[in-house]
Amino acid sequence: MAEVVRAAIVTFLDGQPKLSAGERRHLRVTEYMQVDLDAIIQKNHPELCEMLVLEILTSPLFFSPF
Repeated sequence: MAEVVRAAIVTFLDGQPKLSAGERRHLRVTEYMQVDLDAIIQKNHPELCEMLVLEILTSPLFFSPF
């Protein structure tokens, strides 16, 4: 089973454009920023969490791979 999953991932990734080091760094930094913002909002403004999630999910800029 693992070989099938590995082959599927390799096949998928072979068709994807490769990211430069700067692009990977940018993605990593923005992911950490999002985690920090989530923690700050949950600590300081828990009443806004549900509203913010709904706002993001209904945004035309939100892309879900699911």
